Amino acid sequence: MGRAFLFLILLALPAAAQEDPMALQRCIWRCLADSSGATDPRYHQCVERLCSAYPETPPGQPYGGAQAAPPAPAAPAWSTGVATDGFSRYAGIVAQDGSGRSLYYMCTPHGLSYLALFGVQNAGRPFRFQIGGLEYQLSFDRSRGELTLNMPPRSPFLAALGQGGTLRILDGGGAHVMDLSLNGAWAAIHNTVYACFQ
Repeated sequence: MGRAFLFLILLALPAAAQEDPMALQRCIWRCLADSSGATDPRYHQCVERLCSAYPETPPGQPYGGAQAAPPAPAAPAWSTGVATDGFSRYAGIVAQDGSGRSLYYMCTPHGLSYLALFGVQNAGRPFRFQIGGLEYQLSFDRSRGELTLNMPPRSPFLAALGQGGTLRILDGGGAHVMDLSLNGAWAAIHNTVYACFQ
């Protein structure tokens, strides 16, 4: 009986060891170290080629021979790049509800750093951004055409975006505006901040 129990424990160890929540982060750091920085195309190719195999959160796979559920459809991921002005950098995501609404973190090298809401009407009161059990009330204005809000690159709100699973945005009256996946938000925001303020 004792040997059989020890054998079962040894079988479970390799599977548990694969659930490393820092594997994705170490992969990103490795790609960064093997390139000349976040603006280097080799860095982005490395992340896409090597790091996409790592989940952002440990998967909850059953053990003991239980049948695993079919994989859920992948959540849309945040994207990064250079804006159409050829100078500004962005990290953001478009809502999957077909409304065209979106949220972006934007910055310029050694200059501006702000959030932008696209396709959203302003109710004149702060928007409520809910991430897990946290809520942030943020007031946007139209000084740049769309709704924007100056946001320091190392703000607690940006850090919270990188640690959550889903973001819900409500208008000032509490009406639902959009839900956004935070899949890939940490890496996208980190790379964008790095590109602007390295």
